[in-house]
Amino acid sequence: MHELKVIAVEDGALIVASAEGSRYRVEIDEATHARLRPVSPETGPSKRWM
Repeated sequence: MHELKVIAVEDGALIVASAEGSRYRVEIDEATHARLRPVSPETGPSKRWM
C-alpha cells in the first residue's frame, strides 16, 4: 500500500501526491464526504470544506 498526502481540495475532489511525486485526483461523493465531516451535537455536520 502506498501513502498519499492530500495537497489540495478542488471542485469536490482531493488532490493527493505520492512520495515519488505522482499526483492523483480522488473524487469525493456525498456518502464519503458525510463520513469525513465531523459532527458536533450542537451544530450538526460541519460544512467547512468542499
